[in-house]
Amino acid sequence: MLLTVLPLLGLIVWPFAAMMSPMIFDAPGSENNPLAWASYYLVLAYPFPTIVGAIMSYYNWKRNADGRRCLVSTLITYSGILAILLLAVIETVIKGFSS
Repeated sequence: MLLTVLPLLGLIVWPFAAMMSPMIFDAPGSENNPLAWASYYLVLAYPFPTIVGAIMSYYNWKRNADGRRCLVSTLITYSGILAILLLAVIETVIKGFSS
């Protein structure tokens, strides 16, 4: 149950990140960068999988569901965080190869 509460704490900070997300496009030429667009949409979409996964986890916990269902709901809850981290790693690797 604690594993599903931790991503929900990120929802407290999410409005500030969403408010600042258009700043991704401040650099010249960044409006043509697909990684900038992907990170923009990932920041804006963060609450949806987090909330859906938390609701699924709660119902699975109440029904004493098997481990697979609990694992799936936890992965859905963390999918927003994992996607943002994966995008950061991809961007770092691409910048490393281009320099």
